[in-house]
Amino acid sequence: MENIDNIGGYSLALTCKYNEALKKFQKELENFPDDPIILYNIGVILQQLKRYDEAINSFEKSIAIRPMPFTLVNAGITYGIINEYRKAFNYFKKAIELDNNYTDAWFNMAVVINKIGEIEKSIEALNIVLKIDPNDIIAQEQLLKLRKKLKRIVKNSSNNFTIKE
Repeated sequence: MENIDNIGGYSLALTCKYNEALKKFQKELENFPDDPIILYNIGVILQQLKRYDEAINSFEKSIAIRPMPFTLVNAGITYGIINEYRKAFNYFKKAIELDNNYTDAWFNMAVVINKIGEIEKSIEALNIVLKIDPNDIIAQEQLLKLRKKLKRIVKNSSNNFTIKE
C-alpha cells in the first residue's frame, strides 16, 4: 500500500508542481531507498525540471535495482534530449529485450535512429510499432513524414548524378 507522501508526489507532479513533487518523492526515498518506482518518479520529475544528468542518475539507479521497460525508455529519452543518441538507442534496445511489444521503446528507437541519419531503419522500427498497434496515429504520421523525406532524398540524389564516358 502506498503512503500519503507517494500519492502526494503523484498529485503534485500531475499539477506540474515539480519542485514540490520532487521533495515528496525524495522524502519517500529516505524511507525506501531501494524502491525502483520512487527512483523512477524522481527521474521523471528531474527530467521535467530539465536536470537531465540527475534524471539519468535516478533512472540508472532504478534500473540497477529492477530493470523495467518504462524506466529504460525514460532513460533513453533523457539521453536523446541531450543528444547522446547512441546511449539512447542502447536503452531502447534493452527495453525491447524485456518487452518486444513495447511500442514506446520501438517508437523512441525510431526517433533516435532517424536523428543519426538512418531513415530506412527508422522506418523499419515504425513499421514494427504499427504491426503491434495499427491505430498508433503518431507512428502513422511519423512514418508518412519519413517516407516523404526518403523519397525527396532519393529524388535529389538521382538528380545529382551525371554520367561521363
